[in-house]
Amino acid sequence: RKGHLTVDMNAAALNLNGKRFFSTSLPDGTPDPLTWRIGDGRAVPGLEEGMMGMRKGDVRRIIVPADRGYNAKPGSPDGAYLPQPRNFLDQQALDSITKNPNRDASVLFDVRINRIR
Repeated sequence: RKGHLTVDMNAAALNLNGKRFFSTSLPDGTPDPLTWRIGDGRAVPGLEEGMMGMRKGDVRRIIVPADRGYNAKPGSPDGAYLPQPRNFLDQQALDSITKNPNRDASVLFDVRINRIR
């Protein structure tokens, strides 16, 4: 039921070179899950689409093409999609693909669903 479910997940996001630019693990390894409502326009469209059908405890690698990733037309009010990099270096890793026309802006998400409510 799109728009009625809230997802709580652990995830890592990587560019196609394997450079991580987002993780729900804090630098000390403590999990800091990401939570959002399905269908609210805040998540990367391809990530949300790739998560459809997942259940609590499921793990999946989702490959999001550039046109369904961070370069997709923003649907959130501030124009930024979740997940967002948490520090400057991670932001640079994301920018290196999304702002460089010579690079494939596809991204990989490794996702584990903790809770759906």
